[in-house]
Amino acid sequence: MNLLIGENIKRMRREQDLTQEEVAAHLGISFQAISKWERGDGFPDITMLPVLANYFGIANS
Repeated sequence: MNLLIGENIKRMRREQDLTQEEVAAHLGISFQAISKWERGDGFPDITMLPVLANYFGIANS
């Protein structure tokens, strides 16, 4: 199974012209965590997914 979570976070962050530091500050985590997710070295905690979706303006359907 190929999870694209990190690639999607990176794409959305860049589309909105945000730094890893800005996203991390909003989420209350380290920018290193964002970097790790974007590299595919880890994934956000499942409880963080709705927060990320809200932050990037992804609608629930």
